[in-house]
Amino acid sequence: MENYNRIKEFATGTKFYYLDDKFHRLDGPAKEWIDGDKEWYQNGLPHRIDGPAKEFTNGNKEWWQNGELYKTYSHGREEWIQNGKPHRVGGPAVIIRAHNGAMAVEQYYQKGIYHRLDGPAVIVYVNYNDEFVKPYFKQLWYYEGEEIRCDSQEEFERLIKLKTFW
Repeated sequence: MENYNRIKEFATGTKFYYLDDKFHRLDGPAKEWIDGDKEWYQNGLPHRIDGPAKEFTNGNKEWWQNGELYKTYSHGREEWIQNGKPHRVGGPAVIIRAHNGAMAVEQYYQKGIYHRLDGPAVIVYVNYNDEFVKPYFKQLWYYEGEEIRCDSQEEFERLIKLKTFW
């Protein structure tokens, strides 16, 4: 694939890289803003395989592939996205960290609704001396977006089995 064939540099120092009038660059960001923000594009679409496609000087980051946003980071909050909704298989779709980087909240979503079969879909950790630790402050189990009121994984699994007969 060809790299850029045109660079537009503004008086402010901002640079845009193009291939056939579309934002495009293979060896770095296609948009380099004067404030330090950087954006990677291929064929006019936000795209980067080896890191976030958009890096902002305020610390926010966005991961894109072929024009599809699939992960964001903003001030201690990571969110995995599919079709514009929180979604992740095999891990929490939303992770919120405290200012010291410790885990504060985990939320499991599939297709935009709370859902998890192998544990609680929402976990809020206890803050003890500025560290978030287990035991949990709160655990909430969800199945296909519906809260299942229970106190343990075993009880959740028993209730889900009963639910299939409802």
